Amino acid sequence: MAENVPSKSVKMPIDYADWNDYNTRVVCEIFADQVVAGNRPNTHLSNSGYDEVIEQFASKTGLRYTRLQIKNKWDKLRIEYNCWKKLKSQTGLGWDDARQTVTATAARWKQLKEDIAGCLKFRKAGLQNEELLEKMFEDIRNTGADHWSLGQGTIPSATTNGTIQIADVNEIDDETDEDEPSAKRKRGDSSKVDKLKKTKSGSQKMVEEMSKSNELSAQTLSSIQSFTKIREDPPGCSIKDVMTLVEECGAVEGTNEHFIATEIFIKKDQREMFVNSLRTPAGRFAWLKKKYDMSSESEDGSSDEEYDCDLLAMQLFETVTSNISSTRRMAESYHSLYMNKAAPRTSRLSGMGWVQETLATPGECYRMLRMNGNTFLALHDLLVDKYKLAPTVHMHTMEALAIFLYILGDGSSNQRAQNCFKHSGETISRKIEEVLFAVVELGRDIVRPKDPNFSNVHERIRKDRRMWPHFKDCIGAVDGTHILAVVPDDDKIRYIGRSKSTTQNVMAICDHDMRFTYASIGQPGSMHDTTVLFNALRTDIDIFPHPPQGKYYLVDAGYPNRPGYLAPYKGQRHFHRFERNPDYVPTIPSRFRRYVISQDASDTSTEGQSDVSMDAFRDDLAGRIAG
Repeated sequence: MAENVPSKSVKMPIDYADWNDYNTRVVCEIFADQVVAGNRPNTHLSNSGYDEVIEQFASKTGLRYTRLQIKNKWDKLRIEYNCWKKLKSQTGLGWDDARQTVTATAARWKQLKEDIAGCLKFRKAGLQNEELLEKMFEDIRNTGADHWSLGQGTIPSATTNGTIQIADVNEIDDETDEDEPSAKRKRGDSSKVDKLKKTKSGSQKMVEEMSKSNELSAQTLSSIQSFTKIREDPPGCSIKDVMTLVEECGAVEGTNEHFIATEIFIKKDQREMFVNSLRTPAGRFAWLKKKYDMSSESEDGSSDEEYDCDLLAMQLFETVTSNISSTRRMAESYHSLYMNKAAPRTSRLSGMGWVQETLATPGECYRMLRMNGNTFLALHDLLVDKYKLAPTVHMHTMEALAIFLYILGDGSSNQRAQNCFKHSGETISRKIEEVLFAVVELGRDIVRPKDPNFSNVHERIRKDRRMWPHFKDCIGAVDGTHILAVVPDDDKIRYIGRSKSTTQNVMAICDHDMRFTYASIGQPGSMHDTTVLFNALRTDIDIFPHPPQGKYYLVDAGYPNRPGYLAPYKGQRHFHRFERNPDYVPTIPSRFRRYVISQDASDTSTEGQSDVSMDAFRDDLAGRIAG
């Protein structure tokens, strides 16, 4: 390990960062301490966390790096850790204890190089400081296990641990970020997702009352056992045994000594004293005579044992009374909840009546259910006829579909749906799940390309002079969006992206008819768009609509420019003028004029480009448009 001796004085910020083994170890230790201290609110350290790293690193090494240099090191370490974990998870690899890294054949390493970018650096030696990097990144590492698409055979269950739910905007509390204050919040901006407002249901209250009752029962049993244990007599000290000894010492029935024995031997401590301390009959008789003489002068007061027993009996009585009271409250709650229900929804307009009224009112169906009446009826008939959406005794399938669309389209809560459709919360949840399963089956049939081979050029391309012939090989577009999500506390950090909210990074593919042909759902908000795409390509290799050779999707600058996926030049994300002027023909920016080629070039120059660099293809395409 390279040594780096700290200097006596800390240097000023420098442009070049020397990350030798010693400096890397030091910064990893400081990073790990900041994570343990709670200074990593998302996938990066907070402002105060970075400041602490800068100061501690300067104190230990004598080097004062800028925040950007420290952050770049954090990002690089995170990339290396993820790469190392992916490499170790591969099957068919060996292990070299001396070098602490995996072993593989040359052909296998060649394949790993294509599958895991940057893995060749671990061919000679394993990852350094792995134990520290695990503290820093393990709980925010995205493995792709959250991915789900319509083409997969299983549907995620709502009862699975770690289930991600779409956030109800009406149930999200505002939260400020003290560590990383952002720019001034614009009017209408949403803030960070925090905790859902939770209310206890009747069943939860019932469970709590039963738990309290069980605790009181256990306390009562313990008190009874303690009381019984205190009242138990040691061997030979029962009243019968002691009175036998009384008669044997000469205090026969009718004498003063026998009388006083019947008075004092009610108490256990007196019996123990008589049996264990007085050994001879003469001594016992004299002791009884003395007790009688003393009792004649003054009445004997109650002993401590009698007081303790009375106190314990009182406490036992209070415990039993409290237990009975708790049981009574529980019975009252049960009766109020299940036997004497109040009618919370007494409106004359039932849920089905609301649906019929909404469908009959022009424009109301679109506002409430996000589709017109004819589309609603067509969707309903399709789900019923082909996807087994069935009615029940108390609910028509039209009402079930309306509940699903009402919550999905408006972001309404379960409570609002209860008030609108006049059903319980359990019924609302159950119907949403039933319709959801039917809609997922529908999605499997329609969210896919019309022509999996993409053999024909779309009519929109042929008839648009802006597109033809430049984009004749374009088969659609790929993009992603972040959707607010409610996730378990243990997974929150992985789902916090740049928006400072917990989100899913949902990627979708759309064709020229504005039809979705694929969707990747469930990936954490901290996952980069490129990683989402590559994970979908790897996971759904059999169902992903891969572009054939010579065809491509349009992607934005968040994706790499690679074969099958055409990205714009950096800084040129969209052609906004298309929406303003339908006759506008885009021209290449002046800084890209060097890529312009001859106007007499063949129109077939864009075919078969999946075998060459997409950068060259993009330059060629830009030149054709500019020419």
